[in-house]
Amino acid sequence: MRKTKLTYSNEAELEFICKGVEQSLMSGKYKFTKTRTTGTAKYQTKNEQILILPGNNELAGANARFVGSIKKHFKASQLPERISDERPFYEYFVPISTYTELKNICEVDINGAYWESAYELGYISKDLYKSAETVSKKARLIALGVLGKKTAVSVFEPPYSEIETTEHYERERVFWDNIVWNLGETIRDVTSRYKPHIFGIWFDAIFCTKSSANNIRRYLQRRGYETKIKQTRSYVITPRDGIAEGAKIERIFMDGTRKEMDVTYTRKKTMDQFLESIK
Repeated sequence: MRKTKLTYSNEAELEFICKGVEQSLMSGKYKFTKTRTTGTAKYQTKNEQILILPGNNELAGANARFVGSIKKHFKASQLPERISDERPFYEYFVPISTYTELKNICEVDINGAYWESAYELGYISKDLYKSAETVSKKARLIALGVLGKKTAVSVFEPPYSEIETTEHYERERVFWDNIVWNLGETIRDVTSRYKPHIFGIWFDAIFCTKSSANNIRRYLQRRGYETKIKQTRSYVITPRDGIAEGAKIERIFMDGTRKEMDVTYTRKKTMDQFLESIK
């Protein structure tokens, strides 16, 4: 069997490569399967396998061994009860419908948020917790993130009029959902307490007024979370057209560095209707 390995540098490039592979296989009228997870894709025909992976894979040496040991630990652990059937917290933003530049805004980021949450819930021992000090942040994120991995398998068969897709999550996903939910309860408390000063939440980052950042940081520290404050010059918000209401947010940091985020203004809000839209 012929095997081909392709790499990509960002999500857009991954989607572009996947589209090209699919068009090529369909033009040849091949029957093939596509196996897609977060960050990877695999195409399989009778005689060929095409694997698409991130090009900047940091998992080698100690980092790879660490991820392997964490996966092994959770596979051997008894599954916990699910804390909640509601969607865990990921991102919430106050909708902004016109081009806007926000000044006097910064970010309060929680250090090792998911790792801290897993330890707080008792899912990892003190020794495992401390072992993370020797590996990269990316390795910690991957080690826990794979618990929530979703795999989608699609079958493509000429004339490609119907494509059958099945999805499944890892058995250990309940650990991940509980870890995220536990962290989310802390985020809920912070947002409730300081909501006049907050315009958005992105996973473990809180976007707030500069005047409230130190208070939010101290509150999180009292809850056991270490944090850092990222100072910015401004946030430039450009509404995004399309079915899902959202925006592109460009963060301009004090040293001139610019980073973009693509956010969705969640319609099916769960955090008490995003705390009644923060008003």
